[in-house]
Amino acid sequence: MSYPSWTITEYEGLVAVELPWQVDWNRPVEFRTLRVSNCPFEQWKRFAGEEVRFRDGRAWTFSPDGRPRRMNVTEWETVTVEREIRRPRRRKGYYDWVWQHGKWNKTMETEETGRCL
Repeated sequence: MSYPSWTITEYEGLVAVELPWQVDWNRPVEFRTLRVSNCPFEQWKRFAGEEVRFRDGRAWTFSPDGRPRRMNVTEWETVTVEREIRRPRRRKGYYDWVWQHGKWNKTMETEETGRCL
């Protein structure tokens, strides 16, 4: 059984597990969740690997020699980082962009009805 892996980073001097970017379907924003531990990053810097795996509710990392190390963390704090997804540039056509179903879609206003397609 394979377990998903995420990147270990430093967040305000603490060890953080960085999950991938996700898109909010209701508004044009991407967000990334950071799981921040209460463990100082300097303690983990000498043998913390590039990835971490969660198994049985515990976090594991791997040292450079390949041995697994369990992260002895008692508290996790969740921090969400957001960034805006910019609207695509308008080109020559008579259309506008509207956020629908997690992406920007083109809409075109017709002259006969005045409604967007």
